[in-house]
Amino acid sequence: MQYFLYIWYDNCRKMFYVGMHEGQITDGYVSSSRWFNGEYQYRPNDFKRKIIKTFNDRKSARKEEVRLLRMIKESEFGKKYYNLKNGRKKGSIPINKGKPMSIEQRQKLSLIKLGKPSARKGIPNKVKVDCLVNKEQPTNPHSITV
Repeated sequence: MQYFLYIWYDNCRKMFYVGMHEGQITDGYVSSSRWFNGEYQYRPNDFKRKIIKTFNDRKSARKEEVRLLRMIKESEFGKKYYNLKNGRKKGSIPINKGKPMSIEQRQKLSLIKLGKPSARKGIPNKVKVDCLVNKEQPTNPHSITV
């Protein structure tokens, strides 16, 4: 598989977006940023993409992306760059890991979700769908086929 490192430039807002993608350069991929993709969707002619470098393995591509993102000052994320952060350090633990929620927190979350459809509503379970599609129909030994 091919990996490439790219940078987008927004002519109107004078902002950049740095990223890495697994796939072909011509596959139409834009970015993984919802903010950047939203801007690009409404004004695609205002953006230019430059491929910085191509790689043959994910590890070296990711390493180079991290190196570039670390060169950006913290104050420039979200202002000069569409990137909001340079990513989490490898091995860092989420802030709330291992801390149990209080009863009040649980009740608040329950009330917020009450009456709302599931986030996965309408999205079939891929494993279940694959099983149904690939599953052979059971044959009835008592049925007669003509």
